[in-house]
Amino acid sequence: RTGPIEHAPLDVTAVVQNRSATALRNVRVDLFLGANVVGQQLVDLGPDEQLTVPFRIAAPPAGLHWGEVRLEGDGFAEDDRFYYALRTVTPVHVLLVDGDPGTSLFDSEIFYLLNALQPRGVLGRPLFYPKPIPWEGVEQERLSDYQVIVLCNVEALTAQVRQRLYQFVLEGGGLFFFAGNRVDPVRYNAMFYRSDTLLLPLALGQPTQRQQEQPIAIGT
Repeated sequence: RTGPIEHAPLDVTAVVQNRSATALRNVRVDLFLGANVVGQQLVDLGPDEQLTVPFRIAAPPAGLHWGEVRLEGDGFAEDDRFYYALRTVTPVHVLLVDGDPGTSLFDSEIFYLLNALQPRGVLGRPLFYPKPIPWEGVEQERLSDYQVIVLCNVEALTAQVRQRLYQFVLEGGGLFFFAGNRVDPVRYNAMFYRSDTLLLPLALGQPTQRQQEQPIAIGT
């Protein structure tokens, strides 16, 4: 399930080339989506010059679409069009599993992630549909309703839930683990690494203690 998200800004780049020995001015480049022109640019091309032409459009509703890039006629129409196909998708449904909900959303394990998945910007439309739940609620969820599941500092899960998560990943779902004070490496390795529900890419080691003011560098 990949592709641009419906209604989100979409950058499209066309590459045009003048293969003649004559400079061309004000060549019109049209971007079509279906039968509609959704972008237009005028470009100048020197002899044998190649140029990238950028367009920014709103991605169409979820589904499979066709379009074309078209140059105004130059006497050889066979190379004046380029056809393309575009598949767009709905916003991603994300299940956020909170392993330590706390007494308020601000104190929870998912507060910052939930806000990151709901940006308040100029898009005007969501890119994600996050649903927060406490860790006890996983068993009641239909996992096939989501494309991504995030386990945030979840201490443990039943064998049945682990098997459902394993099947979810086998069918193409995305699974993220965020560790915390409730995650015990020995228990996690037994549940997700040294088991028939292999969901960790490698075994977890013991956490290391660092001075609070000491910077952390990747690879150290």
